[in-house]
Amino acid sequence: MGALAIGTTVGATLAGLTPNQLGAASALLQIPIHALYLVLYWRFARQAGLAVPLAQKIDDIVWTALLMALVFLANRFSDIEIAGAAPTAVVLALRFWRDERPDGRRALAALRANAPYVALTLALCATRLVAPLRDLLNRCCRGSPTTTSRPSHLSTHPVSGCWRSVWPSFCSAARHWRR
Repeated sequence: MGALAIGTTVGATLAGLTPNQLGAASALLQIPIHALYLVLYWRFARQAGLAVPLAQKIDDIVWTALLMALVFLANRFSDIEIAGAAPTAVVLALRFWRDERPDGRRALAALRANAPYVALTLALCATRLVAPLRDLLNRCCRGSPTTTSRPSHLSTHPVSGCWRSVWPSFCSAARHWRR
């Protein structure tokens, strides 16, 4: 996770695009980069004497394609602040469940170890995607009635200002829960 899409917002403003347009275009540019990462990974594995079977390569391609598709869709249809974190969290969780098949104790340990990331991702998703909560935060943080249109820039997003006041509480709760 980066800085909640500050760079994307600034870049989009300078380019005359909306952050979602730049995010979606950037997601498309990630596809060949990730394809090259896979080829490079398989090459390093081969050089280290580890054979990567065709089935594993196909599995790697499918998971990478899923991640790239979800990142693109999140950039296209949701707020850019969650466009990287939410899809990555979903893919990581699915892959963990599939590969590790954890029992309850191990799943809880993994959840605790990742509590800050999980808390941040869930809080960001909730404040961006749950309309009643988003509207409530708009009213509380801006002190004015909300509009039905979504702000397109992070600097004008009313929830962003709220994060400065509520984020320390989220971090504290996540650290406490992690212990």
